[in-house]
Amino acid sequence: MNYIKLFVLILIAVSQSVFAQESEFNDYFYNGELSSRHCGVNTSNFIEYLSDGGYPISKIDTLVITAPGNMWSFGKVLAVNSRWGRENEGNSHESWNFHVVSVIDSNVYDFSFNKVPLILPIDEYLNRMFIPSSPFMPYGESFRVSGHGPWFTKEDARKVLKNYRFKVLGTSNNGRQSIIHKELTLKELLNRY
Repeated sequence: MNYIKLFVLILIAVSQSVFAQESEFNDYFYNGELSSRHCGVNTSNFIEYLSDGGYPISKIDTLVITAPGNMWSFGKVLAVNSRWGRENEGNSHESWNFHVVSVIDSNVYDFSFNKVPLILPIDEYLNRMFIPSSPFMPYGESFRVSGHGPWFTKEDARKVLKNYRFKVLGTSNNGRQSIIHKELTLKELLNRY
């Protein structure tokens, strides 16, 4: 009987912790000082916000995403579900030199993703953020590169995503960040989380 009580107490503690993170994320998503092209600052400020609220920030990873070989966006990260992106064929696309998000318990907290706050497991986040819901022309009908284009399809996006690179930073309790993994492939990232 004692084991059952202990198990229930652990479940309650974990669910309250997750609920607190979601509540803090929602609050910061709508009320934080956020900027569309400052994902690194947004993420750092969110970690500080969680720290001020007593959350153990050593459990937070910061993920830096780059796309050096992305021919579709000239080496930039091409998002298709961006909060501040341009609407095109059901996709809200934006491109950045890099993108930064928080990862807590394998869930992504991204202030540039989606029009409303949405926390997703990393694999689902990557699919929703970087794979288009339908083919679209990010740069218009005349755009061509290496025989590809103008349509950017799910197949194109999956090929491109395999070439993205991911740097994982850990956060110490005093707020300092250090590199855990300098560069991971998509497969290595998904194996980590």
